[in-house]
Amino acid sequence: VILCIVIGWLISQVVMNWYFHEKLGLKIGKFFKEISNGLLLVFIFSAILTFIITMVPYTGWEGLAIKGILIAIGYFILLYFIGMNKEEKSEINAILNRLIK
Repeated sequence: VILCIVIGWLISQVVMNWYFHEKLGLKIGKFFKEISNGLLLVFIFSAILTFIITMVPYTGWEGLAIKGILIAIGYFILLYFIGMNKEEKSEINAILNRLIK
C-alpha cells in the first residue's frame, strides 16, 4: 500500500513541476537549486543534533517535552543561520521585533 502511495505522490510531483515549468513559465530547476543550498547542511546538522539530544538521560513525558523543545530550538537556529536567505531572515526579524514590542 505504501509503495502505491509513494509512486502516486512522485507522479503527481513530476506532473505539477512540468506544468509549473511549461505552462506557467516558472524556473523549477532554479527554485530547487536555491532552496537546497543550505537545507542539506541543515538536515545533516539537525540529524547530528537530534542524535546528541536523544542521548540526554531524561525519560517520561517531561523528557520528551524537553528533548522536543531542544530539537525545535536547535533546528530553528540552524535553519536561520544556514538555511535562510537575507529576505527570509529579515521577515523573521520583523516578526520577532513585533512580538518583543
